[in-house]
Amino acid sequence: FETLEDWAARRFDAIVTSTPHIRKRFERLGAKALDVCNFPILEELVRDTQWESRRNEVCYIGGISRIRGIEPIVAALPDTSTRLNLAGPWSESDLRAKVQAEPGWARVNDLGVLDRKGVAEVLAKSKIGLVTLFPTPNYVDALPIKLFEYMAAGMPVIASDFPVWREIVADAGCGLLVDPQDAAAIAAAINELLGDEERMRQLGESGKRAVLSKYSWAAEADKLVALYASL
Repeated sequence: FETLEDWAARRFDAIVTSTPHIRKRFERLGAKALDVCNFPILEELVRDTQWESRRNEVCYIGGISRIRGIEPIVAALPDTSTRLNLAGPWSESDLRAKVQAEPGWARVNDLGVLDRKGVAEVLAKSKIGLVTLFPTPNYVDALPIKLFEYMAAGMPVIASDFPVWREIVADAGCGLLVDPQDAAAIAAAINELLGDEERMRQLGESGKRAVLSKYSWAAEADKLVALYASL
């Protein structure tokens, strides 16, 4: 049985996708496909921040929901010596009240929704970026822009241990991978990094180099313009 999408894909001059995983799906159909990934605009985030000026804090920036891992993150905080800089909109009406009732909430700096300048300021002052989304189909093969924004800001990451993300983090040498549903594992990773300032600095620098050379919007824009020129 052929879907309308499959039928149409073979008839387009080109298909632009947001990840390599989706591109490969269309290539298997015989379509001409190009992935143009949602990587960060470096001018917004890359700064010459001195590591010594960063606070002993971790951050999570983005939409806040159960499947984005907020509950294990907050549950991990009492077993650490850090605070969480939390910024973004809450997507579930009952979730905020539930999380605020947890002991870990006392260690949360609740920053609300920030503009791009505010986001850059939080990234510049934090030491670790958290992107511990749950293993849902939407996330396992995704390329979360927050991962690359943390890297661009020069901080190490603690990320969900998904195969695609594992490859990126290993390639960049920029952080640790955890089970995103395991609060104890998140706490252990935070403590491991915060216990070694030099390691954190090196991981942050490695991630920043990887973004500058590979994971930036400028390179993706060139790919898209080249595709337009070929049509």
